[in-house]
Amino acid sequence: MNGRTSSAINTLKFICLIGVIMIHCNPMIFLGNSAGENAVMTFDVISAFLALCVPFFFVLSGFLFFNFDSFDFRIILRKWKTRVRSLVVPYLLWCTLYGLLRIVKGLYLGYDGDGIVVDGHVSMLGFLRGYWDTGDGYPMGFALWFVRNLIVFVALAPAVYFVARRWWTAALFLCLPLLDVNLYGIEYFVLGATLGLHKVELSSIVNKHVGLWFLLWGVALVAATLYFLEAVFALRYAGFMLSICLVAKFDSFWPRMARLVSENSNVFFFIYAIHGMYCPAIDKVFIKILTPDNVLVTLACFILSLLTNLILSYIIFLVAKAVSPRFIDLLSGGRFIKKTRA
Repeated sequence: MNGRTSSAINTLKFICLIGVIMIHCNPMIFLGNSAGENAVMTFDVISAFLALCVPFFFVLSGFLFFNFDSFDFRIILRKWKTRVRSLVVPYLLWCTLYGLLRIVKGLYLGYDGDGIVVDGHVSMLGFLRGYWDTGDGYPMGFALWFVRNLIVFVALAPAVYFVARRWWTAALFLCLPLLDVNLYGIEYFVLGATLGLHKVELSSIVNKHVGLWFLLWGVALVAATLYFLEAVFALRYAGFMLSICLVAKFDSFWPRMARLVSENSNVFFFIYAIHGMYCPAIDKVFIKILTPDNVLVTLACFILSLLTNLILSYIIFLVAKAVSPRFIDLLSGGRFIKKTRA
């Protein structure tokens, strides 16, 4: 993997991080159709692009995990060991923090206990179940479902390897969603693994007219989202290829921004993990203040909620860093202190 691809991966991670937070800032979650048809259609289009963010994270994770030449169980063991620190430990810590917050909200603030607080009492069984699923398909930290699934995908690495090592087996597996098979996102992890095992230089997949191809792809994605959902999974595969190449072009055009993103990449995971604690509340505050009933006001709610979440999350990061850098390093999966020392 050359430096151009490495830089593009960091930048795409940053873009996808913003996209994930934007998903949770979508005011239509609470407004439904009350903001008007134009708002509904506008956010349907926005959501079509934002829905790419988690799949892209899965692809990048698969690519980085399987960026080696041939199967060697010692390599798998070494990578499993690093993922315990970068995925499992922060996942357990963040879920615990989310669970404690849910206890406070359930006992004292009148919120639904989600099986963790039952009849005014804390259920230890419900708490333990919450590390996997609180009953709605999400763990105690709802934004952490991506990490939960990724931990499972990484645990299945030997099986993924035997699918991804040949183009034809990978292609057959990637077509399973066409048969309405729910793979819970592992198809994107397999795509990344296939690209990694075959040493595909991500930044060079498409070299000419990337912007034009991306525009045409974007039109196709919107059309498929509105009229032909069955084709969306394939467009997501293609969209990753185009996006990573477009981002590489952007990095070449604006290297200072690429360096800035790379230098601050140790903050990404913390912001992603913590924003779910207050994102819905921030959405509701702006909805109450602005009472959106048209597309412009709804977009204003959306943007203000996003900016507030980003700023608040970064402020909390700075305060927590000043109090305990080592705890921040644990919560960040070992990313913080390593990057600071570098």
